[in-house]
Amino acid sequence: MTKGRTILLQKDKLKGTAVENYRPITCLPTMWKLLSGIISDEIRNHLSNNGLLPMEQKGCLPKCRGTKDQLLTDKAIVKNCKRRKVNLEMMWIDYKKAYDRVPHSWLIECMEIYKVNTTIKEFLEREMQNWKTELTSNGEMLGDVRIRRGIFQGDALSPLLFVMAMIPISSVLNRMKKGYLMEKEQPLISHLMYMDDIKLYSKNEDCMKSMANTLTTFSEDIGMEFGLDKCAKMSIKQGKVIEGGDLPLFDQRVGCRTRIQVPWDPSE
Repeated sequence: MTKGRTILLQKDKLKGTAVENYRPITCLPTMWKLLSGIISDEIRNHLSNNGLLPMEQKGCLPKCRGTKDQLLTDKAIVKNCKRRKVNLEMMWIDYKKAYDRVPHSWLIECMEIYKVNTTIKEFLEREMQNWKTELTSNGEMLGDVRIRRGIFQGDALSPLLFVMAMIPISSVLNRMKKGYLMEKEQPLISHLMYMDDIKLYSKNEDCMKSMANTLTTFSEDIGMEFGLDKCAKMSIKQGKVIEGGDLPLFDQRVGCRTRIQVPWDPSE
């Protein structure tokens, strides 16, 4: 049940046989997709009923508009900052091949932390040892690949397991009590998440640096790595976007570039 078939499709024939020029499309056995869908519903209900799914994460959740919800929240934060003419630091975090790199040991540990049904946990722990896929390209079978880390893409369960593996990140960031406060007596907004994409918010650079360093340390502990070319940061000082020139890096390990365009600019 846990052997997939991955077809490697060329994106652009002019670019030839470069590795990055192939897009993998994976098909899984119907029986596994049905069974994993049932298990996914059980785990999601458990997490939801016990209040374990963070509000900041909008990936893989029912009755949620996903990225639209996050864009509207982001729009409200930027609009509030400009109206009040206060400072705001923002940072975009992207994980390098997150779905392929998350360790199976961490997925299992998270199931233990959040007390997923023991029978389900033990079943998935056994099945992860058998995850593999058959690679094919241009009708030629290239060989079998055992999946030693990363999620089993193509079923209903694996994205939820990944979301569960990201829950501790929200917990760590929220415990820091750093973020942007829109109004008095409202909760701090420290971050928004959609699957592996994270956006951090803080009131100044020192707070942002602390959050970024904490996130870096946590990510290293669980074997995850930032995709530095897709990380970025931006500053708004007294309601105005700082444009031109690179902003100081938070940390050499984070090493990010500057993004100067505010999404959902309320002045447009």
